[in-house]
Formats: sequence, structure tokens, C-alpha cells
Amino acid sequence: MLCLLAVALLFTLLGVRSTYETVPFSVEREITVESRAVFENGQFIPAEAARAKMDRPGTIVLDVRIPEEFAALRIPGALLLPVDELYERAVGMLPDKNATLLVYCRTGNRSQNAVNTLLALGYTQVFDIGGMVSWPFEVE
Repeated sequence: MLCLLAVALLFTLLGVRSTYETVPFSVEREITVESRAVFENGQFIPAEAARAKMDRPGTIVLDVRIPEEFAALRIPGALLLPVDELYERAVGMLPDKNATLLVYCRTGNRSQNAVNTLLALGYTQVFDIGGMVSWPFEVE
């Protein structure tokens, strides 16, 4: 009886796993990006809104990728602060905790982590603008 239950559980788990794996990446990505604006309490903003904020004095565009990625392609005027160094270096590099910070990475995963870290450190105007892969404006 126990063996039969184990086999049934195994088939159930395999069935759920194979169903999950059949979801196309693009659909999963669309759901993630659209949902993030709701679940992040408004911290995610689309590229158009980010571009408008960039023209305001005191706005800092923060790239949280690694130096090699930053050297290859970046948003003009961006400041590099890798997400792995953020907790230790943010206060020294970003002394104004009320400055507007627009945070990006390559695909949006590291930027989301960076936004959460910055908010935990007491920064108040932090916005996740996603990743370079979906940035429609000028790059250098």
C-alpha cells in the first residue's frame, strides 16, 4: 500500500512539473513584469516614466550589473554599483536617502533585489526600471 502511494505521489509530482515546464518563457516573463508593479507597491515603473524622471535634477540612474556588463552597454550617465556590493557601499556612494534612484540590470531580476535592499537601507524614492534587454531608449 505504501509503495502504491509513493508511486501515485511521484506521478502527481512529475505531472505538475511537466505542466509547469510547458509554459513558454515569454508568457511567464509578461506575467512577471506586469505583476511586479502591483506586488512591489508601485516601485516598478515602465521605461517611458523612467525616461521622464531622468530629466529631473538630482535623479540617479543606478546600474547594478557587474563591471563587464556595464562597460559593454549602459544607459548614458548611469552610475555602477553592483548588486553584490550594494549593501556595503550604498551609503558612501549615495548619501542622499531621498534622492530619486532609477535602478536597472540586464533582465530585471537583480534590479528588483537591489530596490528591496535600498528600501531596507532607508532610501525613499527607489524605482525599478527593469533590464537593459527591454530598454527602448539611448544606450552607450
